[in-house]
Amino acid sequence: MILYITSEANSDIFNCICKENNIIINKLNKIFDLNTLFSNNNYEHYQILAVDLAIVSNTDDEILDFFLKFRQLYDAKIIIVAIGKKVGDLILSKLVSDGIFNFITSEDDFLQKEEIKTCILGNNGYKDCVKFKIQEPTKEIEKPNKLDKIKDFFNKAKIEKQPKIKYQQEKIEPKPTIIEKEKIIEREKIVEKKVLVKPKINKLKIAVCGVCERMGATTQAFLIANYLIKYGFNACYIEFNKKDVIKNIKNFYDVLVDDKNRKISYKDLDIFANVTFEDLPKILSMNYEVFIFDYGEFLHTSEESFASADVRVVVSGAKFWEEKYIQNVFKICHIYNDINFIFNFVDEDEQGFILKNMEDLKVYFSDYAPNIFKIYNEKIYNEIFKDYLIFK
Repeated sequence: MILYITSEANSDIFNCICKENNIIINKLNKIFDLNTLFSNNNYEHYQILAVDLAIVSNTDDEILDFFLKFRQLYDAKIIIVAIGKKVGDLILSKLVSDGIFNFITSEDDFLQKEEIKTCILGNNGYKDCVKFKIQEPTKEIEKPNKLDKIKDFFNKAKIEKQPKIKYQQEKIEPKPTIIEKEKIIEREKIVEKKVLVKPKINKLKIAVCGVCERMGATTQAFLIANYLIKYGFNACYIEFNKKDVIKNIKNFYDVLVDDKNRKISYKDLDIFANVTFEDLPKILSMNYEVFIFDYGEFLHTSEESFASADVRVVVSGAKFWEEKYIQNVFKICHIYNDINFIFNFVDEDEQGFILKNMEDLKVYFSDYAPNIFKIYNEKIYNEIFKDYLIFK
């Protein structure tokens, strides 16, 4: 079933294909503010939400925010009707960056029908709409296929010993660091550290998942929460998978339980266990600055849902039997250049080889982290969140 927010001019473009394929379509042609859709309780029975940008009065940022919230609540396919918009259009570029790939833009009747057929009966990927993404000018360098290089790593019988490298290759620009003010008093050096950290955007959403089960995604989600809380952020952890194991924390720690809000609190961290799509609106309306979603296994979440987060983290190992799972991430998630890959339990002798074969990707190696409520990986998280946090 399709819900179509449409202008009068484009209201009939789906009629033919819906009739041919017995697809029910409901049209709304008086919706000018997309956020009014949230006044309705439920859209779970719709498989597709199509929006004609010609009728929408929202700003670009409001449109992006609407789709972000909608995809957190529902697993429907998003189709953007943008008749006449061309390559270089800013809103289309932003939508591609946010993981929305189904566009109908052609003014030619034949080409438009082909676009409609593909969007409704099929599904576009990143490669199909990358032309709409406004790229920053970069120097082209021919590189080998990343999937082949990763496969070579896992199949390699012997690995040359590499220098110890723990984080991404050095960048020319300075890393975000905490500024230190120095004073010299009677030959004793006193270092004062003043930390003022503020988010660059409101309600930062972080998605964490593992390439397969038992990869340590939940551990990384909690460690990220500890890091952000250390700097004074009001963050919450959301168990957004079907494992339903976080509730057992009550048997091991002296926690506070808020049954009314289905919330568990421990050491300044609020924890929401076994969260469903129906629970999200209430949680997202709460006064948190950061929402950390634990998706569990990557293959159990949709590409669009994962792509809708502001920061994406994939946790992996480097054993030969784990090779096929990390390849699945590359094949399914077309935005993998934006993903932060955190590897667990990798020998230092192998880290250099992984970095070399995943060059230009964001690769990190986690510290040994036996306690999920302590601070680990601080340098890694400084790097991951440098685009979203301001260190003064």
